[in-house]
Amino acid sequence: MNNKIGLLLRGGFESGKTRIGLEYNFIPNADIEILSGEKTGTVSSVYFGLSIGFII
Repeated sequence: MNNKIGLLLRGGFESGKTRIGLEYNFIPNADIEILSGEKTGTVSSVYFGLSIGFII
């Protein structure tokens, strides 16, 4: 697999003692190659994340 440059978008908000965060990670599909140079597939590295936190 070759190195790829991706994009990460992150945002969120806080209300009282609760925090909510959202993130979206996008990296272009990467080709999987064996040592002979033959392409055997692709890998997708896109994901969406949600985090919830509380202030104590």
